[in-house]
Amino acid sequence: MEEFNGTSRRPKALPCAHHLCTPCLENCIARRMNKCSVCRKTFAASTVDDIPINTDLEKIIEYVTQFNMKGTGPNAGILTKAQLNIDSIDSTIFSLEKIVSDKTDSITRKEAKRQNLLKEIDEDNKS
Repeated sequence: MEEFNGTSRRPKALPCAHHLCTPCLENCIARRMNKCSVCRKTFAASTVDDIPINTDLEKIIEYVTQFNMKGTGPNAGILTKAQLNIDSIDSTIFSLEKIVSDKTDSITRKEAKRQNLLKEIDEDNKS
């Protein structure tokens, strides 16, 4: 995987919230392997144009890259290309989504138990 840029390697936002650059996405679609390289979830797309560009992410990368290049003195280059690794951001988002999903499932199970208990109480009261 290579770094995103504002020309040929633009970040495309997959439905799973991970990102692929345009050429990598073209390669996936050409091979009919429409799966995210991070989480392996499938996505529907017949061309690279079916997947939106994440322009907000492009702006962040542009800003950080410009900031990193302007620096001089002892603090020059503090923001390295390794710190721009979008996969780590994607991984964090994916982890947070998993936590929310797990909590939602837990709440749903508890609500189902509550509804069953209420039905049992109602049936006992009718008897």
